[in-house]
Amino acid sequence: MGRQLGFPAASQEKAEYAYKQALSSMDQMRNVGIKLGFGADLLGATYTQQCRESTIRREVFTPLELLRQATSQRRTDDAAGQARLHRAGRARRFAGG
Repeated sequence: MGRQLGFPAASQEKAEYAYKQALSSMDQMRNVGIKLGFGADLLGATYTQQCRESTIRREVFTPLELLRQATSQRRTDDAAGQARLHRAGRARRFAGG
């Protein structure tokens, strides 16, 4: 996508890094039980890419999990889930991860 929009190579590399980090973060959130919803705030030429969100999430979540995320009315600011993610990150740092 970055190449099509004329992004320089360095920006394309940053976008690829961000993509991989997003997948890793979603996997971490899933593992600690944070409930996720759908949503993106893409603007301009990237707006058409919003429909890719489910395709990207499919790399981490099962179809049932995706359906629940897309249809849930739950709040996304799950304080308990945020605390679990924080503890998981802290444990990884202590383990050298």
